[in-house]
Amino acid sequence: MRHVVWLFFVLLAVAIIGIGSAIKLSAIGPEVMKYEKEWVTALLQAGLIAVLGAVTTAVLELFKSGLQQSKDRSKLQLDAHSELRSHYQKVKLIRRSYQATQTLTARDVQALNEVQLALEGLRDDSGLFGRSSAQVRDALSRMERYLNHLANDAASDERTNFQNNKPPDQSFKVFSHAYSMASTAMRLEIAPPSLWARIRFKP
Repeated sequence: MRHVVWLFFVLLAVAIIGIGSAIKLSAIGPEVMKYEKEWVTALLQAGLIAVLGAVTTAVLELFKSGLQQSKDRSKLQLDAHSELRSHYQKVKLIRRSYQATQTLTARDVQALNEVQLALEGLRDDSGLFGRSSAQVRDALSRMERYLNHLANDAASDERTNFQNNKPPDQSFKVFSHAYSMASTAMRLEIAPPSLWARIRFKP
């Protein structure tokens, strides 16, 4: 980045010197400079070329910077989606164990609390997902609240209905539906549908 800035200023200096010299020469009489027109034209051309070079350099640098930021953002989005999927699978494994034993062990509770904290972190970073950030944040908040009740309140409806899919507003469906919403919103930002797909499947 630093060498590009230096190049920009060098080209800008050349442009100023070239154009300034051309203006100065144009004010001198023909008796002093026999080939005045040729020199003025050459210096103007050099100045204009330097200006174009400086502008082109600045535009290319901005483009490269924007492209790199886009790549970095895409990687962070992919990492967040992968982390979300891993947390969801971890909770599903705990649920399968609970369905078999009807008991949440101390290790299970600790794991659920760890997932809850991780979801809080993902929620705080939901701004990564641009237009879908509000939907991602809301879905992750619902997942986090569900796990908080499940892990830390043995008498909660979430704990009582952990092994069930009904009622839908108290069972594991709350968590799985919120996960589906968050995952879908994330994927739409990571790989948005093409214009043709939007037109084709528009309701």
